[in-house]
Amino acid sequence: MTEQHPLTDEIIEKIAEDVFYYDHSIPIFKIDMRAAADWQLTKVLEWLDKNLSKFTINSYTGEFKTMNKLPEHLEKAMRPQEDNS
Repeated sequence: MTEQHPLTDEIIEKIAEDVFYYDHSIPIFKIDMRAAADWQLTKVLEWLDKNLSKFTINSYTGEFKTMNKLPEHLEKAMRPQEDNS
């Protein structure tokens, strides 16, 4: 049994219900969407591997150093705002 990609046909069709103009483009679009999701996951994992140590709990006091900022920093890294054109 092969593993099903978490980005199912149903999810893709819901996301892009206004994009499908031609029936022949749907299979290619689904492959591209899954490839993009896999690429993004790879980038997130690479960022976490490189940066997670900056977001730790102080082992002596049990207090968060900057853990509550992790989602904000991850989002900024994954969605940079500078113009790259």
